[in-house]
Amino acid sequence: MEAGLAADQFCWREKVSSQSGFTISVLEHSSGYFIWFDVESNGVLRATRTPGRDLRLEVTRLTAWEDEKIVIKEWAELLNREISEPDLWAAVSEEKNIVQAAAGQIENTPFSLEEQTRLAK
Repeated sequence: MEAGLAADQFCWREKVSSQSGFTISVLEHSSGYFIWFDVESNGVLRATRTPGRDLRLEVTRLTAWEDEKIVIKEWAELLNREISEPDLWAAVSEEKNIVQAAAGQIENTPFSLEEQTRLAK
């Protein structure tokens, strides 16, 4: 794909639309992110996607079905950015584990006389 995503990371599934009541197709990535197109009860076209540009779940209203290509391309770029970013929470957790392991190997003893002298200077 143009955004650097492999086609085998995606699957199609179906769901019943809460807007139209029709069965619609959902394009889902193996990460759990997805996009689908639907028609609101008032006839307005819309795309629902995650990740969104500014929100985790974003709804975009479209003026024509031709806008789907633009929305899909943008979604693929957002998706690629999202799954390519390092997981900072996992990194913090890993560092915490390393510090705790290292701390367990160090004895918590009072400063020696030599250490106390160096600290006093």
